[in-house]
Formats: sequence, structure tokens, C-alpha cells
Amino acid sequence: MTFEDFTFIASLSATPPSGSASFDLGGSNVVSIFQSGNEFGLTFTYEQFASGSTAFVDFFPDFEVVGPIADAFLSFSGNIVGSAQATASLALSNGETLSLSAPGSGFLAFARVPNVHSTLHIVDMSTGGTATTTSFTVAFSTPQPATLALLGLGFAALGLSRRRRCRRAIS
Repeated sequence: MTFEDFTFIASLSATPPSGSASFDLGGSNVVSIFQSGNEFGLTFTYEQFASGSTAFVDFFPDFEVVGPIADAFLSFSGNIVGSAQATASLALSNGETLSLSAPGSGFLAFARVPNVHSTLHIVDMSTGGTATTTSFTVAFSTPQPATLALLGLGFAALGLSRRRRCRRAIS
């Protein structure tokens, strides 16, 4: 699996004097490789922050993933205090989307595709509280040939079983 053609955009807005927004990529270890079972991807460690009466931060990286690919995993870490919101969404070029309305994780299975363009939106918004995001992970898996072969054998066995039942009913 290959991750390529990255672009990163961050948009911030805040209403002074009580609103503040920030985005910080921090040190040199912003991106690390993620692997869990058959999921392969990237973890981005950084900080975005929205606080006060009116503040908004939207970080939207996009990139290409070359597979084959059969699912997507998205998680993000953060903290919400008071009247604030932290959300994450992943839009894929095959028309699939995965959305999280609070820090946590989600999984989305879809029909196998050879590659997919991925656009993320990590949003922190405050209308009187504080929202902070500290990392997100996006990962994908490839279909397992052994699993597909076993699935095919299972379907073949079901077909044989049905044929035998039909023959018995007819005889």
C-alpha cells in the first residue's frame, strides 16, 4: 500500500477578545506509521485548538492511497470542554464517507478498489468552551487472498448443499 500526493491546508478563525484558535504541527515526529492487524496507515500527531465565544479550526489533509483497498479506519484524539465540538470526517473518491461526531474511532468496509483519493476534515469549533485535537489516524486494508479463497469455498459448499436438498425433494 502506498500513500502519496499529500496536500495540507489549515483554516482558522476567532472573534477577539474572547475567541482564540491555533494550529501547531510541533516537532519533527508529526507523522508515524500505523499498523494494526491488516490495517495500514498513518498517525498525525499535532495540536489544533479552538476556545472562547467564537473560534474555529479546520485541518484538511488529502492524499492518494494505492492498494487494492477494501476498507477505511479513522480515529482521532482530543478533548471537549463546555460548549465546543470536535469532529472528523473522511471522504473517499469512491463515494464512501466516514464521520465521527466526537473523539473516537470508526470503520467502513466497501467494495474493493485499486486506489482511492482521501480527503479528511478535522474540525474544532467553540461557542463558549474549548475543543482540542491532538492526533488522528487514517488506515486502510487490502483484501486478504486466503480469506477470499475461504469465502469462495464456503459459498461453493452452500451451493452443493442446496443442490443436494433440491434433488432429494424432486426424487
